[in-house]
Amino acid sequence: MADVLKSLNLLETLKESIDTNKLTDVKDTVEDLLISRINIGVVGDRCLEKTTFLNSLRGLGIDDEGAAVFPSLADPEEVVGHPDPKHTDFRLWDLPSVPATSPFTPESYMDKYKFMRYNAVFMTFTDIPQINSVTVFLEARSLQNKTVYFVILDSDKKQTSLDRRKASLEVLTSQGVAVPKVYIVNPSCLEKMDFPVLLDDMGQDLPEIRPMRFISIADINTSPCNSEKRGI
Repeated sequence: MADVLKSLNLLETLKESIDTNKLTDVKDTVEDLLISRINIGVVGDRCLEKTTFLNSLRGLGIDDEGAAVFPSLADPEEVVGHPDPKHTDFRLWDLPSVPATSPFTPESYMDKYKFMRYNAVFMTFTDIPQINSVTVFLEARSLQNKTVYFVILDSDKKQTSLDRRKASLEVLTSQGVAVPKVYIVNPSCLEKMDFPVLLDDMGQDLPEIRPMRFISIADINTSPCNSEKRGI
């Protein structure tokens, strides 16, 4: 019933926005109508690794119908929604990277991209997290949102990945993150490296995802890696 009332309220807001020709309000309301039960924000540069990660999370290859494409056709500051083909209650949202500008206020980024609407957020990068991303993380934590995760997208299984984790942990510690944690994820082969650990941690942090077989977890854990199909 609560979901029905929410939808009715949003439809009424949409009608009022159209009647008053407030296009910004129309856009915001349509976005809210599209929000699913489980929404995961994926922050980071729109690189090949991130595109592959978005597709792998939905069990798709780069050439599959509905797959995210690289290079992205979206405006650099646009939020792009990606529904899951198997789970209608789950949607991924491709968020632009946190700007590296200075001065920077995390509130401005979080407000612009409605950061707190997401059940969880992956802060992705291919090297080490930049300082402004850490300030966004700390601000989210201060608002009692503990479901923000730093993810290194890296298919390299050698020492360089471990070096990046060590350097990333040093950055987080230096910026005041009390218990820093960084996950190394192979974007084209999720069943390897740290992704299963990340899923376990998310299951503890987000009990609501457990009955939903979050992001086709059964498929991820049983299907072999196919780097060519995934795009890397």
